[in-house]
Amino acid sequence: MTQDVGIHYVGQIAIAVSDIKVATDFYQNKLGLKLLFEVPSGLAFFDCGGTRLMLTTKQGDDQDHTT
Repeated sequence: MTQDVGIHYVGQIAIAVSDIKVATDFYQNKLGLKLLFEVPSGLAFFDCGGTRLMLTTKQGDDQDHTT
């Protein structure tokens, strides 16, 4: 039996990266995602099959970004 967690749509996912230019190149040219737009403050937005993927530069300490 599958339990409904109540999430039926994800509009945007954010990923914090160390180098926005390197990451943007990777997602656009290696993975082939469509670049929607970039923001000079260090953001890049991609279309990922109808879900928007936001790349952002890391904020705070590196320890805040561990999983």
